[in-house]
Amino acid sequence: MFLSNEEILKARQVIQKMYDCKCDIIEHQAIKNIINKRTEYQEITVLEEQPCRISYKTISNANETENESNVTQIVKLFIEPEIQIKSRLKNNSNKRKFNKRI
Repeated sequence: MFLSNEEILKARQVIQKMYDCKCDIIEHQAIKNIINKRTEYQEITVLEEQPCRISYKTISNANETENESNVTQIVKLFIEPEIQIKSRLKNNSNKRKFNKRI
């Protein structure tokens, strides 16, 4: 079963209503320094104030000991599918004034 374009648009609008914060997408780009002729990496803001939603899931290890406890946190970023996000980018979310790395 395939959805029509109208149905896809309606579903997308419903999902986007759940976006509760905005984020900046920051990319590390190689820039050649004219003075010393070396390639340096700088943080370049690719997108600003992009609507999004961040979801957290915390998983604790069942094999906890008295001295050690392993906890893993999974962070999911929900954003428009047309936006190309490369791996290892920095995402500044202003939902609660904190920074997250992707």
